Amino acid sequence: MLRLTVISLPPEHAVVGRDTPFAIHSILERPRYKRLCALCTAAGRSSHGAYTCYVCRAAKRPDRLCEDHVVILNGGMRLDGRLNATCEEHVPACKCAQRASFWCAGPRCRRAAAWCDRHRKQHPNAPDIFYCIDCYDELFPACAHQACAFTATGHCEYVNDNGTLCTRRMCSKHILRWQIYGPHKIGLGLCDQHRGMGRLNDDQLLFQVVAATAIRKLAVPRSRQDLPSLQSVHHILLKIRQRAYGIPAIDQLFAQLAQRTGRNNALERAMSDLLQHHAQFRLKNIARAAAEQQQGQPIFERLKAQLRLKGWDEIADAVVFSDYKPTSNALYIRLRQDLRGRMIGKGGRTIQELGQLVGAKINFEKGE
Repeated sequence: MLRLTVISLPPEHAVVGRDTPFAIHSILERPRYKRLCALCTAAGRSSHGAYTCYVCRAAKRPDRLCEDHVVILNGGMRLDGRLNATCEEHVPACKCAQRASFWCAGPRCRRAAAWCDRHRKQHPNAPDIFYCIDCYDELFPACAHQACAFTATGHCEYVNDNGTLCTRRMCSKHILRWQIYGPHKIGLGLCDQHRGMGRLNDDQLLFQVVAATAIRKLAVPRSRQDLPSLQSVHHILLKIRQRAYGIPAIDQLFAQLAQRTGRNNALERAMSDLLQHHAQFRLKNIARAAAEQQQGQPIFERLKAQLRLKGWDEIADAVVFSDYKPTSNALYIRLRQDLRGRMIGKGGRTIQELGQLVGAKINFEKGE
């Protein structure tokens, strides 16, 4: 049987008949498949085998499959761009021996392990991506806080006595970030069991700062993670201890820790290297603190003189110089709580006037 198809018709030949002139444009023949589906061929039919059963190919059996006979589980695209396609006979089984329904996209399986629906967990934001239970828990761990349903986004970086991290996973709501590196870097994560740093003594607290920083450095050797400055530790201790530590005293704490730290394991070596590198910066911190105090001392003396002019000798005798920041022209002082009210004045008016008289902004140290 010959089938004709009219592609175009001239206007003067509205109906195709015996006398209609024509020219052959092309001849369409049945397709000849180079790659035949093995199952269709066995059934006496011909169809294009676009897919390959990787199990049959490994066994050197006819492996080509058409769209009707191929089986591709969810997530069947491998990381190298090829498909994990099989015939019906070779659909992979889950570890529980049930027929698998998806390839796990998690970090442990990497689409090389197939699982059934009983072991499937859906990506929180992508409905067509699935993981096995272990991979899901690794990627989206549950928050360790009691009855919290949120995904943990961080882990506790408290260093135990044996040099290991706590590593309890916490969500952003329940993890505490200890901002020892300043406001522009991610602080150390602390879980609800280890956030009470006030229970540690000075040596233990400084050990946490150095050891946790060293562990971060070990995890990412090329990072620029460094120890906080002496001035930063001054504010850390002030907040925790509610009293000010002098810069030389904080430097001594670092020096003592360096003397106690050996090189017996990777953590001790990393801590020792950090402390050795930090020593040169501590010398600059001390010099900076001395220069700032020298600049701030005349301002402080003018403040005491103004207090005596007001007849506040008790306040002038009790006020103590703490720090001076030239960049912000801020004088930090310490004073007993029972004397602060008179110096501050109604609405802060008195302390503002004193600041104008001495030529600097006056601040009370936090926690004092």
